[in-house]
Amino acid sequence: MTFLRTCLLSASLALATLSPAASVATTDELAPGSIAWAACTDDLVDAEWRDAWGPRLQCGTLSVPRAYGAPESGAVDIGLVRVRAGEMAQRQGTMFFHFGGPGANPLDFLPQVAATWALASPDSAIDGDKRRLADRYDLLAIVPRGLRGGPRVTCGTPPGFSGGPDPTIDLADWNWSAFVREARDFATACSADAVQSTVNTHTHVLDMEKVRRSLGEPKVHFLGVSYGSWVGAFYAALFPGHVGRMVLDSSMDYTGTFEQQIDSLAPETHDLLLRRAVRPALRDPAYGWRERTEASVLDAIRAVPGEALRAWLGGIETPDELVAMLSLAEWIREMRATWTDAERWADVPAQLTRRARAHVFSPDATTDARVRDAAAELIDRLDSPQAPSSMTDMAVYFGTTCGDGRWTKDLKQLRHLAGVLGQRYPLHGGGPVLTGLICRFWPHAPRLTIPTQRLAESVPPILMVHAEFDVITPIDGALRAFEGTRDARMVVAQGMVGHGVFGMSDTPCVEHAVGRFLLTGTLPDERITACPFVPRAAGREERAADGWPSLDSIRETLRVRLRRS
Repeated sequence: MTFLRTCLLSASLALATLSPAASVATTDELAPGSIAWAACTDDLVDAEWRDAWGPRLQCGTLSVPRAYGAPESGAVDIGLVRVRAGEMAQRQGTMFFHFGGPGANPLDFLPQVAATWALASPDSAIDGDKRRLADRYDLLAIVPRGLRGGPRVTCGTPPGFSGGPDPTIDLADWNWSAFVREARDFATACSADAVQSTVNTHTHVLDMEKVRRSLGEPKVHFLGVSYGSWVGAFYAALFPGHVGRMVLDSSMDYTGTFEQQIDSLAPETHDLLLRRAVRPALRDPAYGWRERTEASVLDAIRAVPGEALRAWLGGIETPDELVAMLSLAEWIREMRATWTDAERWADVPAQLTRRARAHVFSPDATTDARVRDAAAELIDRLDSPQAPSSMTDMAVYFGTTCGDGRWTKDLKQLRHLAGVLGQRYPLHGGGPVLTGLICRFWPHAPRLTIPTQRLAESVPPILMVHAEFDVITPIDGALRAFEGTRDARMVVAQGMVGHGVFGMSDTPCVEHAVGRFLLTGTLPDERITACPFVPRAAGREERAADGWPSLDSIRETLRVRLRRS
């Protein structure tokens, strides 16, 4: 869906309104406490960043109620991390961050994000405001419960998230029975820790308010990315009088549910596959696909042998990768046709490698080399399936995703969904089904949810920024959240494919709007602003500083981490 078409969504969109929920925390529980600040230790932050930041980087702990509203539960220490303002004489307050997930640890993000701000030139037309923010504000994040740096929760690897059978590929009854059994066992084991009952957005928002009071800050100035937008919206709904300047980057549809958010991803990823891989391959004669059609390419993807398709799910983003995948799949089918005994899958990668080295994928030498390189990477994935992202803690991910709201699909509906996903979106995989199964068996009752009606009635202005093509938090959902938030403004980077916008490009309407709003509170005049995406110029304004990585390398690391968190 194009941006212009998307913007025609009616302002009368029905909100997925949930019953307003007042905070169960008492005044005493939210009373200011004493934060114990110290240098970050080896187990919290990498030595590279501790050395680069020196005394400006601090880690802290704060005693908070283990369970708000239940004083008999006792107390627990939560973790914090901050980078102090660069010019203490000009210090104006604290900027709160949340980097998404659920399950992303700010200890892995804040030192890098703060570096891209603090190392920027104050004279830069694009990044100067970031430098001024780093000079004038402490940059702070609270470690969500369950993660390293606070009270921990650990779980094993969830079923289907590290290779092996996939419910959109392995459709036999015995496979489905195994998916159901393993999901039930994982949900039971992962939720057994007593800390898990406090791993949720509502508790984190109460921790935010406790930290605000403990710091003596009159307002929460906030930048939330991805799931961080869910956190920011929840805080704004519960504590509207304490909201300062709030930016929601790559926003979820916080007027809906996690289940609805996950259901929205497959169509968006499929559309991106068509736009970035299938159609370019059909248009470019160098790939030799003159006799193919979009429908025939999708049929060919569905025919990829299951052993290979499992390894390649979600990993085809370019025409080179697509052409390589379908060539390899054809060769695998030819090999299997000659097998007379048990499958010899272990021999397949070596045979594919030999054939790919000798094969001419395109008469154009440059295209041929690119496709051969893509084939080599796909063959490597057959030997080494991609593991779950280390940037996302699965215990916290499922504790929040399953516990923050209702999951409505029963087992019959989830099995039907597996078939639909495999047929309509053959490279998306069964993540929505597996997550739905785990959340179906999650034993904790859903906690308090965002009182969305308050967002429609009485919250301070909020600035939202978004990429036009975001497969992790699609813009359709962000626009629903936008329409349900009074006095919100939105800025869109047209043509941008990505997740996490501010600081990741040279797009002037995004960088200027966010920087100016966080510094001064000045919002764009129009409710929705859009301008063409401008990629960041590589190597621009690199700052030589002892102990610091290059800004380009920091941003690339952040780009990958945001996508995987």
